[in-house]
Amino acid sequence: MFLPENITKRWLAAGSSPIDWCEENYIVSSKIAEFNNTFSNAAFIILPLYLWLSKSWQSYCRLVSVGPYVFYSLVMATGIFSVYFHASLSFLGQLLDEVSILWLSPIGYAFFTPKKYRPVFISDKCFVILGVIISALLTACWFIDPALNTVWMFPMLLPAFLMGSRELSTLRTGAVLTHGLVAFVLASVAVISWLSDRYWCNLILKTGAPGLHFVWHLAIGWSAHYAITVFAYLRAVADAPHIRSTFARSPNLFFGLPFIHCQEKVC
Repeated sequence: MFLPENITKRWLAAGSSPIDWCEENYIVSSKIAEFNNTFSNAAFIILPLYLWLSKSWQSYCRLVSVGPYVFYSLVMATGIFSVYFHASLSFLGQLLDEVSILWLSPIGYAFFTPKKYRPVFISDKCFVILGVIISALLTACWFIDPALNTVWMFPMLLPAFLMGSRELSTLRTGAVLTHGLVAFVLASVAVISWLSDRYWCNLILKTGAPGLHFVWHLAIGWSAHYAITVFAYLRAVADAPHIRSTFARSPNLFFGLPFIHCQEKVC
């Protein structure tokens, strides 16, 4: 090995992470520690990849903000790192997985928060830089104590819930309300699954279920997609009134992933 043995054992060795979720290890495969938790990350990888390749968000990114492309890139990174972590349970995998999650909220706020919720003296560029700085500080805190990640992972979602609730109560548009409700329900299922898997593992295993962390992956992956679609719409309506923003689906209206289509209004 090119790396010292102590570093290899601390960071790269299988099982070197202190985190071990409820799913029993190496049951399905001798090569993959948590099989269900590993492959349930597909939503984090496949959905963004499809939206990239289909260019669904192209009009939004051209006329409003490149936020969707940046955010979905982070989502894909989170999915890849989560696959590595749950397959190996290595400490490096835990670092990559948890730090990528920590970056999602600040960067999401940086690109999708309407200007009326920001200080007037902060420009779009400075707000993004602020999001990067906060993400970097959270990353530094992870090295001080990885357990801090759990402390603020869920509270960081509270501003989004409050902001979304306020905006949805004023718009009352059918499509945005429906997408917002789907995002909320899926997020609730995800949080309950995460907490149950973390704190009531023995009870879950007694039922014969293989843990619930994989449900967290599936539910939060879809919830994030719906939530970003809603907040992208809210940002466009508030900050780009000269743009006609509508909900659309790809590949078709009846069966597809939601996104926001934008076009300039014709006087």
